[in-house]
Amino acid sequence: MNFFFVNAVVARSVISTDGLIPQQKSDVCESTLLAQAAADKKHTSMSEEEVVAWYDTYINTMSALGWTLQQRDPFTEVPVHEAQRAVHNVALTSLAKDEVNKSTFASIQSGLAAFLDTFEDSTAEQVMNGASIAPPTFAHFQLASATYDIDVVLTLWAFCYSSDQEIKSALRHPCQGATVSMKKSKIVMALNSDVYSQVRSAVHEKLSNAGVLNQLVPLCKYSFL
Repeated sequence: MNFFFVNAVVARSVISTDGLIPQQKSDVCESTLLAQAAADKKHTSMSEEEVVAWYDTYINTMSALGWTLQQRDPFTEVPVHEAQRAVHNVALTSLAKDEVNKSTFASIQSGLAAFLDTFEDSTAEQVMNGASIAPPTFAHFQLASATYDIDVVLTLWAFCYSSDQEIKSALRHPCQGATVSMKKSKIVMALNSDVYSQVRSAVHEKLSNAGVLNQLVPLCKYSFL
């Protein structure tokens, strides 16, 4: 796979990587994919309590690969109103109200728009739903932005929600006519590239052997950095 894309679905995460060089994009996507796979092995993610434990394993795995945890907020309630048509509207509105850094918000918005531009039976949609939904009425997903300053920094918002209706699409699930309860947490990590360079090949090999590289799906728009 080439890594010239701007946005990608990585299992249950929509990640914007605009501004990174291809190697950095590969490092971000493959490390978070491995961390998600490790967490999935240990936790079923069918409740908020299990999601919290899932992120314990996710962060521990990322740390072992060279990522340093800079911030982890507890899960807090996200207001849901019927006027908000779908889960993705609720998530983005909650970030806007948090006064997220403008460039980070723009990246998140871009990645989400690229995902929503895909067809509802697209590979990206199928990967997202397969990873995110704990049938029939619970789901958790990530909206993330990876940037570079001195180090590569991954800023992600973890969302989990339950509904009184069957969830068929993690991000497109309707709020109108449904009772949806949502929470979110912010997590920030920075990558030590020297450490990751020592495990990069092993990470790719593990993902290949586990047959999960197909859970990394580029989204339409490409960058030519």
